[in-house]
Amino acid sequence: MALPFAATSLAASAPASEPLPADSLLLLVASWCVPCYGEIARLDALQTAAGPVEVRVVPYDRRPATARMLARVDPDRIATSRVVVAALSSRTAGLPYSVMTDAAGRICAELSRPLDPAGVTEMRRRCGR
Repeated sequence: MALPFAATSLAASAPASEPLPADSLLLLVASWCVPCYGEIARLDALQTAAGPVEVRVVPYDRRPATARMLARVDPDRIATSRVVVAALSSRTAGLPYSVMTDAAGRICAELSRPLDPAGVTEMRRRCGR
């Protein structure tokens, strides 16, 4: 699914000079991404599979529908930094998309399909965790 060009995109003007959150599994999501709803529904299972790596949800846009999608997600799990959105959205042509970062905030694994616990395990393996 291609990312839509929308005035509400957070990625348009954000500099990507800051590192991504360290030791994190970042899920880039949007309301128009049907598989992203499944990832949101599996957050607890994804966190269990991630172990000490913190699972965070990154909203691609600021659309009201995306806000509604995230209404049941713990606000501490939502990463709304424009830098993070820009860094992730510049790496993919579609959603779902997720990355895992190391202790320095560098991407050590990425996945361009719906994420499930087995995918998290594979990402942890790629990151040496």
